[in-house]
Amino acid sequence: MSAIALWVLIGALVVLFLYQALIFSRLAFLRPKVEPDRDTPVSVVICARNAMQDLEELVPLLMDQDHGEFEVVVVNDRSDDDTWELLQWLKLEHPRLKPVDLQADEKFSYGKKMALGVGIRSAKHPHILLTDADCRPRGALLRQRLHPGHRIAHEGGFQHQILCLIPGQEHFWQGQHIR
Repeated sequence: MSAIALWVLIGALVVLFLYQALIFSRLAFLRPKVEPDRDTPVSVVICARNAMQDLEELVPLLMDQDHGEFEVVVVNDRSDDDTWELLQWLKLEHPRLKPVDLQADEKFSYGKKMALGVGIRSAKHPHILLTDADCRPRGALLRQRLHPGHRIAHEGGFQHQILCLIPGQEHFWQGQHIR
């Protein structure tokens, strides 16, 4: 009698295992198609220091994005070259460009964190994408990266969604910043 009960138990476990494998394999390998949200307004923030040549190439690539409403905020972080003059010239061609100049201060020594903070505070849209001047978008960067799964709830207009593109990587680090 115990041998029959053992075989029934083994059979039940095999059926349960196959059922679980079938159901969960479909969940693991079947990804829902999510349409990009072109209506999400986004601010792209770039901190640049002595990056005139990089910005000459990057700004037109960002301006060619197939996205509804976006702006590109470029923070000139105490550059010694002609970065600020280039940004003023590019602003005439690209109305979505918002250059911000951060001057050197002899009393205080600050790094990239200050430039990031100034860029985030200068952004007018609640969704923010941070990138560096030496990054190059492949194709429709904003359309590929902004979709409904990346949204967060913001209350009172104080929260921003921040997506960061790290040089040399195709994926984003995702977090949030509270002003």
